[in-house]
This record gives sequence, structure tokens and C-alpha cells, in this order.
Amino acid sequence: MKTNPITLLVHDRPAPLATVGSQLASQGSELRHARTCGEAAAILWSNAPPHVVLTDVSLPDGNWTDVLKLAEGAPEAVNVIVVSPFWEIGFYIDTVECGAFDFLAPPFVPDDVLLTVQSAIANALYSRRQPACQRTPTRAGADPGQAAGTQAPDDLERPEVVEEERDS
Repeated sequence: MKTNPITLLVHDRPAPLATVGSQLASQGSELRHARTCGEAAAILWSNAPPHVVLTDVSLPDGNWTDVLKLAEGAPEAVNVIVVSPFWEIGFYIDTVECGAFDFLAPPFVPDDVLLTVQSAIANALYSRRQPACQRTPTRAGADPGQAAGTQAPDDLERPEVVEEERDS
């Protein structure tokens, strides 16, 4: 039985994600909505997490980095796309380096948005089919051997590893 991909929209204002959501629903994506990080956590940590999350930059109880951390704790692979009200190259680089799948900013071209979301869904589906020991970490420094969902978001920070110098 084939199921529709699940997309979580995390935003507390109508624009721009409401328009994006309508486009995704018309393409067969099952939409879920959250207005806060707390609501997003409940959906992400459920037994059926979304394949992709589109999150606004700021939320009443957090921001896009909090949503990334929450997604890392999901029981299955979830890709996060940050949706910003502005375009700034430094911010784009920050989001991708922190582990976001991609970054969207206006003007929103429907075909481009759909292609980005479909790529994120395909990537999540592929990752979910891989054995846990072969999954690629979604963020630099993430431990591919760590079982998903076993750490609380606050515990995701990893200590710095210091390599000892070897005598030659």
C-alpha cells in the first residue's frame, strides 16, 4: 500500500508557508501543521514522522535551529527546509551548514518549490530504507551509529574530540 508523503509546515503566520502548503497538497502531500517548536516536536517524535519539514525562520518559542534539532531526534529520517522572508547568502550558508536540506526565499516559484520538496522527500525515503548503520548523518558531527530518537534535543551537542599528537 502506497502512502502519500507527509509534509510538516511549521509557522505562526499565514505567509509564505500557507501558499506553499496549498501547492504541496495539490501534488498529493499529506500536510500537518505546527505553530510552535513544541507542537512540531510532538509531530516529529511520533511513530509516523513527516518526510520533510518546511519551517519559518522564527517561531513563538524558538527558531529554525530548534526545528533542526527536533528533526534529528525523530525516529526516522526527516529533511528540513528553512523558509525565509528574505534572501541573504550568509544566512543560506548557515542553514545548510547546520544541517538543513535546503533554503527557500521569495520570490517563490511554484515549480522550484515543488522540486525542492520532492527532492527532500525522495532523500528521506531513501535514507529510511537504509540500515541504521549505513545512514548518512543529516548534520556534520552527527553519529550515524546513534539510534534515532534516543537523545533529547538539548542533549544533541557533542563534546569536542581532541586528537593526541603521535610521536613519529
